[in-house]
Amino acid sequence: PTARRGTMATIVALSGILFAGDSDIEGWATAAEFPKSVNVGVGGATCANVAKKAEGHISAYAPSTVVLVCGENDLAYGASVAKTMKRLTKAVDRLSSGGARVIVIGTKPEPSTKSLHKKYRNYDEKVRALARGGDGSFTFIDSYSGFEELGNPNSLYKNDKLHLSEEGYALWTAWTKAALNDEPGCASWLSGECAPTCAPDKWSAKKCGRKCAGKKAGKCTSDKKAGKKC
Repeated sequence: PTARRGTMATIVALSGILFAGDSDIEGWATAAEFPKSVNVGVGGATCANVAKKAEGHISAYAPSTVVLVCGENDLAYGASVAKTMKRLTKAVDRLSSGGARVIVIGTKPEPSTKSLHKKYRNYDEKVRALARGGDGSFTFIDSYSGFEELGNPNSLYKNDKLHLSEEGYALWTAWTKAALNDEPGCASWLSGECAPTCAPDKWSAKKCGRKCAGKKAGKCTSDKKAGKKC
């Protein structure tokens, strides 16, 4: 919407949040939960598409924070995890070029895409590592593990068992708000809390930061408090 760019840039400047990515972003009623934010999600978009349009979005809207969802379509269209990561990294670099913080929401364990789930988990792990190895301007929200922690019920999805339902989006909204409100900074989030550094399939949902299961040392570390005993 070129004709409205001046107005939209002013609107974003008031809240600083730009939502970009694929149909998961496009279908999210972000305006209701994040007033004065802007949603430029496009159904079917890949990380490559986001990277291509990133500089234009930053120029038009000058956000202080970008919430990004991409990668599932890249993998579904046949791109390797490595290639998808290169595309994501390019998108993040361009979206953060003006100083914006980028929050990436990971994949979903969609009931209709089980053949892709191994790639999803591999991709998420690499995105998590990228966030933890950065300077704090890039944050990862682990949607896949968060949904699995709840049993991944069909109620989180629409009838196509692919796109999110209102219930699924309610979780995303809560988790995104938690990450946005985090003043000290946390690289990786899970279910609205700063996540431990151990792999998500190695810990249970018990409190105490999150208890790492199968770790003989009996310790787990979060991005905020390292070495906290469980």
